[in-house]
Amino acid sequence: FEIGADLFPTLAAAWTLRDDALPKLVAAPQVVGFILGGADLMLPGLMRLEGSSACAVDDLRVGSVALLFIDGNMKAVSVGKLLMSGAEIARSLTSEARPKGRCFQTLHVFGDSLWQLAGSRLPNAGFLLTEEGARVVPTAGDARAAGASQTSAVTSLERDDSEDTDSDGDDRGDAGGGGGGGKAQGSADGEGEGGAPSTESMDVLLKRCFLQAALALNDKTLPLPLNSFYSNWMRPNRPAGTSLDV
Repeated sequence: FEIGADLFPTLAAAWTLRDDALPKLVAAPQVVGFILGGADLMLPGLMRLEGSSACAVDDLRVGSVALLFIDGNMKAVSVGKLLMSGAEIARSLTSEARPKGRCFQTLHVFGDSLWQLAGSRLPNAGFLLTEEGARVVPTAGDARAAGASQTSAVTSLERDDSEDTDSDGDDRGDAGGGGGGGKAQGSADGEGEGGAPSTESMDVLLKRCFLQAALALNDKTLPLPLNSFYSNWMRPNRPAGTSLDV
């Protein structure tokens, strides 16, 4: 598709390209609901940036065509362009200070009208169409690899809850769900006797699944019955090998 003088691939076309054909931004899964709602990606929601076979990260310019992925799913959820240079994004991701600002402009997403015109293809099992709208989750083969990143991102969200937030978002909202590369706590943390989660650790798990699910929602999915929110949104966000006990 074309915007001004710039040409962009549809998602259907992007899903057929080589992995290194275009620059790749990988975001925390918690922000995908905002992205699918049309929001731009902000630096706190970005986990990493990868260059293409034709252009290294440091050579990426503002306006470069790029694909957006969520951690744990190997197919792009959005097509857009960089709002910062690759070098600037790379510096922000390695800075000790909390990164700020928009880094990716969302132009085309899974579930939008252009996706429908292109044939409404579902590239893998992580791309879902529900009564509440389009969703993208980590695929089974990649979910375990993404587990530590998800835990780190949600921990960042919980920490940010107590901080003052800045107001540089526009009317559409921005996706900045606290990306990061920190390590998750060991699986033995918070376990009771016999390896069963303690009441305290279950409360933490429920809170994290709730935060992940809440961040994935958009206005089109509301209002939402509580049992549907729990079954269709909270449960799919639990780490592999765990269960929720309410």
